[in-house]
Amino acid sequence: MKSEDISLPFPGLISTKLHPPHLRTNIVHRQRLYDKIDTSPAKLVLAAAPAGFGKSTFIIDWLREKNKLFAWLSLDEADNDIRRFYQYFISALRTIDTSFGRKLIPALRGSSVPSYDVLLTLLINELHNYNRDIIIVLDDYYFIEEREIHQAVGFFIEHLPSNVRLVIATRIDPLLPLHRMRVRGELIEIRERDLRFIPEEAQKFFEGLKIHLSGDDINLLAARTEGWIAGLQLAAVSLHDMKDVKQFLESFSGTNKYVLDYLLEEVLNRQSKEVQMFLLQTSILTRFNADICNSITGGMNSQKILDYLGTSNLFLIPLDDRREWFRYHHLFSDLLQFRLRHLYPGVVDELHHNASVWYEERGDINEAIDYTFKVKNFERAAYLLDLYGVQFLSRSELSTLIKYERKLSSSLVAKYPRLLVTKAWALMLMHRIENIDDIIDFAEQKINDPDIVHTPEETEYAKWHIATIRAFMLRLKGYLQESLDASLYVLANISAKEPMVYGLLQFNLGRIYMKQCYAGKAIEIFESAFDVNYREGNYYVALAILGHSGYLYSITESLDYAREKLEQALRFAEEKQLGLLPAAGYIYYQLGKVLYHQNELDRANTMLERAIELGELGNEPDIICNALISASWIYAIKQDVKKARSLITRAGEIEKNKQVPIYEADIEIERIKVALLLKEYDRISLWLEQVDTSIPEDFTVIDEDRIMLIIRCLIQTSRYDDALSLLKRIREISTERGRYHIVLLIDILEALALWELGRKTPAITMLQSGLERASRMGYKRVLMNIGQPFFSLLSSIRLTDTLSPVANRFADELLAFSDSDLPKEHTHIPKYRQDLIDPLTEREQEVLYHISLDYSNKDIANKLFVSLDTVKTHLKHIYGKLDVNNRKEAVSKARMLGML
Repeated sequence: MKSEDISLPFPGLISTKLHPPHLRTNIVHRQRLYDKIDTSPAKLVLAAAPAGFGKSTFIIDWLREKNKLFAWLSLDEADNDIRRFYQYFISALRTIDTSFGRKLIPALRGSSVPSYDVLLTLLINELHNYNRDIIIVLDDYYFIEEREIHQAVGFFIEHLPSNVRLVIATRIDPLLPLHRMRVRGELIEIRERDLRFIPEEAQKFFEGLKIHLSGDDINLLAARTEGWIAGLQLAAVSLHDMKDVKQFLESFSGTNKYVLDYLLEEVLNRQSKEVQMFLLQTSILTRFNADICNSITGGMNSQKILDYLGTSNLFLIPLDDRREWFRYHHLFSDLLQFRLRHLYPGVVDELHHNASVWYEERGDINEAIDYTFKVKNFERAAYLLDLYGVQFLSRSELSTLIKYERKLSSSLVAKYPRLLVTKAWALMLMHRIENIDDIIDFAEQKINDPDIVHTPEETEYAKWHIATIRAFMLRLKGYLQESLDASLYVLANISAKEPMVYGLLQFNLGRIYMKQCYAGKAIEIFESAFDVNYREGNYYVALAILGHSGYLYSITESLDYAREKLEQALRFAEEKQLGLLPAAGYIYYQLGKVLYHQNELDRANTMLERAIELGELGNEPDIICNALISASWIYAIKQDVKKARSLITRAGEIEKNKQVPIYEADIEIERIKVALLLKEYDRISLWLEQVDTSIPEDFTVIDEDRIMLIIRCLIQTSRYDDALSLLKRIREISTERGRYHIVLLIDILEALALWELGRKTPAITMLQSGLERASRMGYKRVLMNIGQPFFSLLSSIRLTDTLSPVANRFADELLAFSDSDLPKEHTHIPKYRQDLIDPLTEREQEVLYHISLDYSNKDIANKLFVSLDTVKTHLKHIYGKLDVNNRKEAVSKARMLGML
């Protein structure tokens, strides 16, 4: 048996939907049907039949008779929201074991819903590893119309582990691949013909109710109802305590064409007026207790009537052990509602309104709104969405909010500016920004419309939220200065009553400063922004701030300090039960980058994989792309060409398909970074011919990335003067904005260029400056990635003993890695005595050495990890400096000069 004791992991869920209805004691056991299921290995049991054929009763009795471990979910119309469906599905499984779906719960509280293949794959793996057989029941599946849910269920069935069986009870066939499953023998079908009571079962049914009928009478009723269980039950209610059974049976078996109407008439006419009215009025409720019944009926003695209905077998189904919550049999409810609309059409709207008010007073806004839509009370629905829309944002029920809003006319929504603002926020959080400008323009227009009356509070709320959304949109579109000005303006004018706006704007400012390369300013802003957003329950933003702040410390302080802050952020997230939220992926991928720069590649990769997993759960493209990009560097360093390229390709595909840009990366630049690490120098040479080398006024981190990559490629292709020119220009910006991790790299690259140009003294000065700063900040990988030219420079200068003790120690530490990072032959090429007016550079000496061994140009390019064009350029320089015309003359002249 399954445990009934669970705490719901999501707010607003109805616990009674996770438990099967309680059965009467006089159930007819359907052994012939149980055997049909138990003797088949099929993964799906489909119980499909019209209302009143006992589908749910049959399934519950089978589960209990066979002592099955099962999860139950009763579906209704509101479950067509994909997030809500997943939340209920996981909550149902947790009635078996609360470990199920633990990693998925935070993802379903995030701003967007994971794709079904990502989410269900994790869930299927959990089920596969569970050491017991499980039955999962989806009752009343006919309510589901959303195609995405059908696709998810189909995927789940397709990959169902062998220890799990799915049972679906429905009035109509679901949109699932049933034909394919029939062919494969994966489907058991329990249809209407199977569920009809045969005379023997009908006899047991009446005997259980202590209604004594002859065999002929039983056969007559079974034939007249065609074994339809609901019809037999209605007949049983009418027959109970009836004095003239014979007359009833004659009437029933006579000319009455509409068996259902006839039997319902019989049942209702036998009740008191009070009970009849109670049944009709409460029939509009999906589920009910005595309190809501009192509320909508105007104060009837509901508890007493419910007790009576329970003992009279009047289609009342208990939904909990304490028998506080109930529902009517769906067929009975439909009939009662039809009769209500026919007899008392004027009270239908009032009953739904009363139900909506009852749920609103208890804070269940989804139910309150659902009851307004059932009678097309759009005015009240708009009012509720306007008043409580922020709750949908805080619970991340974004698609539900959008679904509700779409049911309202634009003219009605125009009266409620907060609703429009809430919709815009929802779309932004869902990364669907294409129509947001139109929405907020419309909202602003309606706020200023003199013909529409708004309270000052409504106007103020809408005004500042619209301004905040505009500021966000400007940043996302790349208009950083305009976004900065807009954010500062709103911050200077909003009141203390708008802490949510204040926190979001500070986050926006921090992101702007990050992109503008002002790390210090971003940290200062983020420190106060975290407190506000965490206090307001905006955990997505709070976790993103922790992640970004941690990495910013690696720019302004050191990698050790950044690592400490990020690990502290992870501990905080775990303590506050936020560690499984998709936004925690920001912390993981930033920690992965820090570990990467510390050259702890395997641990870095572990952090990045965790970031990707969380990003996929929350469908967060920014997290996924940045983590994929960083992981591609690691695989490129390991020369795993296939993996490195696949990761960067995947990041590019995500970036192309989403509307919000990868905020601090450019895919094309990242592809060239990977190419550089993979030693694809011909591709780099081609890129250098096409790339823009300008430094714009509105300099961003992407420009910084581009320029530093260009400099690396220029040095790699021996264009040292061009590299020095760019280094001078970017040094000013990096120093002024406190980009110390870039300054140290500038020092190293400048030292390389100067050394190759024969300017030894300034090269040593630059190298020492860069090494001392790199040692203090802990940066290793970025220097090691320069490769052979850097290690050759270190080896040469180390021999001169001209570096400071700090620089010497760090140089030795880096040189210890050179054997694993470079082919051995590259570290033992002899350096020659030169008596030339214009000496050969170290790279030119290497080329000369290789041509003396009669290597082809292509072989030299492969051994030195440069392009073929670069080798040809080196040869041209060698010929000029030696005053020769070809390879043979160059080798001969070099030997004559004692250089070989």
